[in-house]
Amino acid sequence: MHERPNWTEINPEAYKGFRAAAASTGTLDKTVKHLVEVRVSEMNGCAFCLAMHTREARENGESQRRLDCLAGWRDFPSFTDKERAALEWAEALTRIAETHAPDDVYARLQACFSEREIVDLTVTITVITPLTLCGTLQYSIRQQREVVKCRKWVSIFGFPR
Repeated sequence: MHERPNWTEINPEAYKGFRAAAASTGTLDKTVKHLVEVRVSEMNGCAFCLAMHTREARENGESQRRLDCLAGWRDFPSFTDKERAALEWAEALTRIAETHAPDDVYARLQACFSEREIVDLTVTITVITPLTLCGTLQYSIRQQREVVKCRKWVSIFGFPR
């Protein structure tokens, strides 16, 4: 296994920029923000990000049941219209080359969010996407599995032992 670079140490300014952008999304409901961060992390396959964002979502009061069913949100009845619109937008932007951010998806978003909230949601999606990719740069999928198993991360992220 090849050692991968710790991008947050090599270029801390980039990481700080991402964190600053994420901090600027204050109008967005925290539940929506956490659901979107988890869903984009799922889509991009970053175990490190998934572990972190699911922990944060649970700490914010999100149920484990909804997190377990997040990938199937379209068929799971406990998501609100607002959450569904945000998740649909997150999927559309994460797969922008395929979806081209369709107008019908945007119209459903506009029915649930103010312009500022749409901007903050889009920034959230735009920030989490490269962070999941950088997480994968730093940790191969195999290494991410090992990180998740590691006791150090268990104590930090609160994984079940």
